[in-house]
Amino acid sequence: MARTGVEGMGGQPTLTSPSVVHNVTIMQGHRQSLTLTQPQREFLASEAARLGVTVSEVMRRIVDQYREERNA
Repeated sequence: MARTGVEGMGGQPTLTSPSVVHNVTIMQGHRQSLTLTQPQREFLASEAARLGVTVSEVMRRIVDQYREERNA
């Protein structure tokens, strides 16, 4: 812990945690339900495992890639 230089009760220095700044992006999402074939489900699961992300994230990336290629 780091000293702040501000005295607390009884004249003792107040100890605080160091400040940490995070850059956070908040996305507004929409839940969607869909039916996948067994091969589609297996493909998404294997891609998610390979990339270390969730199946939902793989699906978002596929949609984003499709949109970028279509608008290029």
